[in-house]
Amino acid sequence: MNEGLTIVRGMSHGILVEATDLLLEAFALKLEHDLRPKTPEQARRLIAESIAPELGWVALGERGALLGVAGVGVYRRRFSQIRPRTFLHEFGLLGAISRWLPVFFEEVMTRPGRRQWCLEVLAVTGASRGSGVGSRLLSEVLAAAREAGVRSVGLEVVDTNVRAMQLYERIGFRRVLSIPTAWLTESSGYRAIHFMRFDVSEMNEGSV
Repeated sequence: MNEGLTIVRGMSHGILVEATDLLLEAFALKLEHDLRPKTPEQARRLIAESIAPELGWVALGERGALLGVAGVGVYRRRFSQIRPRTFLHEFGLLGAISRWLPVFFEEVMTRPGRRQWCLEVLAVTGASRGSGVGSRLLSEVLAAAREAGVRSVGLEVVDTNVRAMQLYERIGFRRVLSIPTAWLTESSGYRAIHFMRFDVSEMNEGSV
C-alpha cells in the first residue's frame, strides 16, 4: 500500500493538467478509435475541455504527486463529456458526425438515473498499479455515493481489461450485461463490453 496516500474530491487547475496527461495515456486506444484526433495537441484539448473537475477524485502521494484519477457521471451531468459544438469546431460537420455517433451511443447506454452514478473513469499511473491506489479511489467514490443517497453505481469495462474486472468484482460489483462489439472495436483491442453494477443500498458504513 502507498504510505501518505491522500484522496481529494475535485481538481484544481494544476491537477487537471496532470490528470489530462494520465487520461490520455490510460485511454489512448479508445481515443484513437473513437475520436481519431489529428494531432496529440488536439487529443489533449478534447480531453481537457471535456472534464468537469467537481465530479472527479484524485489520489495524491508524497509531495502532491498525482497517482490516480476517478470520475463519475450523475443525473444529467458527466465527468467527461465532449459537447457536439466541440466536435463541430474541431472536426467540421462530416468529421463531427462520424465521431459523435459512437460517443452518443455510449452515453445513452451508461446514462445514470436520478439516484444512480456511473463510474466513467478510474485510472492509475503505471508506477502505482497494484499498490492499492485504485481500490482507495473506488472506495472513496462509493462512500460518497452512499452519503449522497445514491442507490447504485454502474460502470463499463472491456473484456480485455481483466485486472480492472477483478478489482471491481473484489469490491462488490456484479456483471449485469455483456455486449459483443468485435464488429466495431476489434481494431481497438477488445471484443466485448461488460456492464457492471454496485448496489449501494447493500453497503454498511465503513464496509468498503
